[in-house]
Amino acid sequence: MAKRGTRAGGWEFDLAAVRTYLGAELPVDSQEESAAPLKSKPEGRAPIDARTPFAEPKFTVVPPAGVEPVVHSGEQTARQRRDLVQAEILEDKLRRDRGELVQVEVMRQVLNTMLAHLGKGLDRLSDQVVERCRLPEEYADQIRVVTDDLRRTMVDELRVLLG
Repeated sequence: MAKRGTRAGGWEFDLAAVRTYLGAELPVDSQEESAAPLKSKPEGRAPIDARTPFAEPKFTVVPPAGVEPVVHSGEQTARQRRDLVQAEILEDKLRRDRGELVQVEVMRQVLNTMLAHLGKGLDRLSDQVVERCRLPEEYADQIRVVTDDLRRTMVDELRVLLG
């Protein structure tokens, strides 16, 4: 840096040093153009021109597919962490009020009650089907086998879902 400025401006940089720092080579045409202002200043400094394009970065770091970007939570202040936790609490309360979230124990009780009633209904189903369809009694055992298979499948799937 040739001269430190203020918020209002006045910054001056050594253009060659900046380009070297950025790792960019000057294009052939612009070497002649940039040489003129450097000669006019005795110290070899030129003010930064906003119209001068900087070279594109030579490489970028792209994380592999499926990898989340790194979050530097250690750099957050205590206030930022508190604000984040308070925002999450408010979001959870709003979701609960909208019916998007339910309490685990209440949901387990409702499911257990529902499964008990469903089980009783499945127990009676074979006799009801035989009676209403006026089928021979031997069909009741075959219907029981089918409903018991359905019950086992349902219980196995619920165990997986409920953990």
